[in-house]
Amino acid sequence: MSLPIWEGYPHTTTVLRANGLERVLDYDPVLNPVPDMTYATEFRKQCSGVYVKWLNRYGAYKYWLFSNVLKESIKTKSLGTIQNDWDNRIIAFSEKHEIGKQSTLSVEIYDRIEYKYMRKVKDVLESPEVYMYMDQLPVIDSELSTRYCGWIKVIVKQGNYSLINTKNNTEEIRLKIELPKSYVQTLI
Repeated sequence: MSLPIWEGYPHTTTVLRANGLERVLDYDPVLNPVPDMTYATEFRKQCSGVYVKWLNRYGAYKYWLFSNVLKESIKTKSLGTIQNDWDNRIIAFSEKHEIGKQSTLSVEIYDRIEYKYMRKVKDVLESPEVYMYMDQLPVIDSELSTRYCGWIKVIVKQGNYSLINTKNNTEEIRLKIELPKSYVQTLI
């Protein structure tokens, strides 16, 4: 069983041709259809959410459109301080000046996934290569959508994740994702 494909989002697929395998990039069943598809898959209508792509254990990319519920946060760290040189006392009366800061954005995304798909989606937890699509985020004015665009490589933070709950047909998954370090201004 393959995972569904969401219309309106980029997708990479491999098509079996008479002369071998052909990898088709940015596949979209509506905008960029692929002739002579050799497999049938489930297509879902486009909706708002956080689109994630990861390399699975077989060397192929898998995709999932998580819900539009997300929590965005920023972590900052000081790069240190320097003593004031007293030549520029008009601007600042402080003894010390901060050199700058380092900041890292992170986002927590959520979805309720049917058990039949969870076996495939759980690979995102162990994948060394995970990407998040930034062009269609559910929050237009978020810090994420102003700093990044297209596919960006992210890190799924380590943690404990529940994969199967036999009481329900679905399982709730919350991924904590760290984005690339932000470039900020510094005095040095």
